[in-house]
Amino acid sequence: MKRHRLTINGRDYWLSPDLDAERLAGTMIAAARSGGDFVDIEIDGHNAVRELVTAASAIRLAYVERAEHSVSHGEPFDSFDYDGL
Repeated sequence: MKRHRLTINGRDYWLSPDLDAERLAGTMIAAARSGGDFVDIEIDGHNAVRELVTAASAIRLAYVERAEHSVSHGEPFDSFDYDGL
């Protein structure tokens, strides 16, 4: 199943399938250009998170394949390629 994955300053989120990713990207760009602002983000499991987006924020929005078992558990976020310390 293809889904949008958002990474902000090292934190990863699977976005809600109903979320308009292009609109979210525009909101984050506007926040960064205005000097910074909190952006509300709908994530899996009917959860939401509010992230502070500034010009210094490291943001990646990707459209990637997500394992079906991860989707069914409704996990709001997880680490990618993490194998411990």
